[in-house]
Amino acid sequence: MPRRTRTHPYLKGLTQTRARLAGQLRAWDKRKARLAARELAPLERAIAKVHARIECLASQQRLVAEKLAACDKLIRDFDGKVDPAGIVAIQAWAGRYGPRGNLSDHLHAVLDQHPQGATTRRIADLVMAALGITFTSKAERKAWVANSIRNRLREWRAAGLVEVEHPQGRSAGAIWRHRPGAASSLAELRARAGMAGVAIREADEDEGDFE
Repeated sequence: MPRRTRTHPYLKGLTQTRARLAGQLRAWDKRKARLAARELAPLERAIAKVHARIECLASQQRLVAEKLAACDKLIRDFDGKVDPAGIVAIQAWAGRYGPRGNLSDHLHAVLDQHPQGATTRRIADLVMAALGITFTSKAERKAWVANSIRNRLREWRAAGLVEVEHPQGRSAGAIWRHRPGAASSLAELRARAGMAGVAIREADEDEGDFE
């Protein structure tokens, strides 16, 4: 029989210490992985959404820049003495959707017609049809829906005017509806504010389209 060799107590202590330290390292690796899955993953998804929105806005900006360049060329061709760069920029909300507040009124009207709720896409389609809005590209339409429809609905949710539902297993997206008991039109909202002695500042229709 082979002769058993006795492990030196010092070496035995070192191996046990080493085993414990290796176990601690493995446990820390697992804790870091759980922390990353719980904390970092949602942040990474949020950052990805922000980047997507920035790209959407950049795409819209490029389209506007192309239209601006074409407009400048037409101005110079018509009258070379006019410098387009000297034309003062304005906030071009006026008349785009008709009278001031028209877009919001149509948005409320669509929600009134769908008491059970409607998706963002459905709401946008109906508002576009009602106002005769058209776009030259999918990117331009996507940016408009994000800024003029979805953002406005989110503002109304924060103000308690609408509520949103996120059904499980649906690819159509969020469903929006008027919150029970909330004002369903700008006229009603103004009337309620007047009774309460509150003055309402009405924002420009395109406010927030270019951030």
